[in-house]
Amino acid sequence: MLQKRADKGILDFIGGCMELGGSSGDTFVREFRGESGIEIESLCLLNVYTNFEDSYPNGDVAQTIGLANEVKALRDYDMSYFHNEETLELGYFSGRSSEMTCCKCSVSAHFR
Repeated sequence: MLQKRADKGILDFIGGCMELGGSSGDTFVREFRGESGIEIESLCLLNVYTNFEDSYPNGDVAQTIGLANEVKALRDYDMSYFHNEETLELGYFSGRSSEMTCCKCSVSAHFR
C-alpha cells in the first residue's frame, strides 16, 4: 500500500519518526493508523532498508531507515476516500502503471 503524501505530493510508503523510547513495532502501528486510518497488527518484520536519503519541506536532509512489515487489518476498511493532513490518497501501485488503484478490502478481525 502506498500513500500520496500531502507534503510532497509523491507516492511513498507510510512512515514516520520513532518517538524517544519507542519501538519500531509501536511506531509502525501508530504511523499506519495515523496515515491510513486502518487499525493493524504487525505480524513480523520482513526487511530493513538503510540506504535512503530523504529531504523535507523545511530543507532538512536525512538518511532514513525503512522497515517492511507484514501486517493484518484488525477490522474491515475502505480506503477509497481516505485523506487527512498527511495523506492525500491511498492505494496499491503497480510498477507497470503511473496510476494508483484504490479499493475496498474486507479483512477478518482476529484479536489475541
